[in-house]
Amino acid sequence: MFKNLMLYRLGPDWSATVAQIEEGLAKTPFAECGATQARSLGWVSPRGEDHGVLIEALAGQWLLQLMVETKVVPGSVVKRQVDALAEQVEKQTGRKPGKKQRNELKDQALLDLLPMAFTKRAAVRVWIAPAERLLVIDAGSQARADEVLTALSDAMPGLSAQLINTAVSPAAAMADWL
Repeated sequence: MFKNLMLYRLGPDWSATVAQIEEGLAKTPFAECGATQARSLGWVSPRGEDHGVLIEALAGQWLLQLMVETKVVPGSVVKRQVDALAEQVEKQTGRKPGKKQRNELKDQALLDLLPMAFTKRAAVRVWIAPAERLLVIDAGSQARADEVLTALSDAMPGLSAQLINTAVSPAAAMADWL
């Protein structure tokens, strides 16, 4: 279930109850991207239920899930749209748009294309072992893990976590156990 684990040690001063965390997560539930919104993220039920709890507490372990949705617009399509808009500007004004104006045209092209873009979703699972003061994020990259930590910090004020560096990756150690 967990593939790319990032392991963190929770700060000694942080403590929260399941109810407090549920209340904090409820402030930023997941909502799909709007027509001109390139990215959206929010908390969903760890079991995937539509209106389920946002934190699952089992035997002193807490499970959470952050959903990230991104609209995908290929760069080549944006470039074609920018070139078409630049051609229109050139016909109207008799001059080619400068760098600043091309950047504005790029923003306009992206806004024009976003409503037609495909969306890509990624669920990031989070496991918290409060008694052991551990936080595990199933993230494919450090950037994604940082994004999750930011969302957690917004939902749980006072949360602090320090990345645990090990000589052997958690995935390799768990594979050796098998």
